[in-house]
Amino acid sequence: MTFRKSIGLPAAAIFVSTLLLLAAGCSSASHSQGRWQDWNTLRLEVDSSPLLHGEFEMRRTVRGGVQALETSATASVLGQQLEDSRTVTLFDDAGQTRRYARQSRRSGRRYIFGEQGYVVDDLQPPEDRSRPLDLWEVTSSKEFSYPAPAQGGSSPQVFDYFGMLLALRHQGLDELGDETTIHVATASGPRAFRIAVSESREGHRTFTDLTTGELQTVQLREFRLRIRPADPEQAGEGFLRMEGETEIWVEASSKTPLEIIGKVPRVPGRIQLRLVAMG
Repeated sequence: MTFRKSIGLPAAAIFVSTLLLLAAGCSSASHSQGRWQDWNTLRLEVDSSPLLHGEFEMRRTVRGGVQALETSATASVLGQQLEDSRTVTLFDDAGQTRRYARQSRRSGRRYIFGEQGYVVDDLQPPEDRSRPLDLWEVTSSKEFSYPAPAQGGSSPQVFDYFGMLLALRHQGLDELGDETTIHVATASGPRAFRIAVSESREGHRTFTDLTTGELQTVQLREFRLRIRPADPEQAGEGFLRMEGETEIWVEASSKTPLEIIGKVPRVPGRIQLRLVAMG
C-alpha cells in the first residue's frame, strides 16, 4: 500500500499519477466506486502481529426477504483461541436495526429493537449447539429506553455495532473535520460515540476479488475516522469491544471499512485489521 495526504496537487501531477496507476493495472474510478457501494463480502485480517492471528468477515445477505448483515470473527494468541463468534443483524426498510444476535461456543445474546427502546436477552446454549439461537434458553432479560430526544426533535437512532458501520455513509462525514455522534446498543444500555474525520489520504490498495479469485488494485481516497466514547467516564469502553479510542480507515465516499485499529483486551499493544478480500 502507498498513500499520500490530500494536499491539492496540480492538475498535471494528478493526471500523470492516474496514468501510472492505470498502467499498473488499477481498476477504473467508476468501477471502483460501484464496488465500494455494492459489496457483499468484506474480509479483514490481523496485520503485522507476531502474537495475534485473526480474521473478521462481514456479509450482506437477505434472510426471509429481510436485509441482513452477518459477521464472523476468529482470533488466537500463541495458538490459544481468544475469539470465535458470529453475529446477525436484521434491518427494516429504512435501514434501522430491528434485531441483533451474537453467539459463541459458550454463550449468546439477542437484542430486539422496538419503538421506544430495546430488550437484551442473555442466552444459554443447549447441549446440541447447532440448534437455532431462538431455541437457546433465556437466562436473563433487560430493557432499555432510547436516549431522550433533543429539544424539538426525535429520539436519536440506536444501532448495533455492525449496523452502525453500514450507517456511516449517511452521517455527513464528508470532509476533513466533520464530526457526528452515533448511539450504539450495549448490554448496559445505549452508549454514545463521537466519530470524527481526522485525516484524508489518497493511494491504492491491493486485495483479492472473491468473485474471480484474482488480486485487484484500485485507487482510493480514504478517511481516518476516530471513534471514542462521548462520556469521558466510559473512556475504557471502546467500540467493537475494544478499549478506548478506535480508528477506522474507510473508503471516503461509501465509508466501507478498510482498516480497524484498536486495543484488544488481554493482547499487548494495538492491533490492526486490514482488508484482504472483498466480493
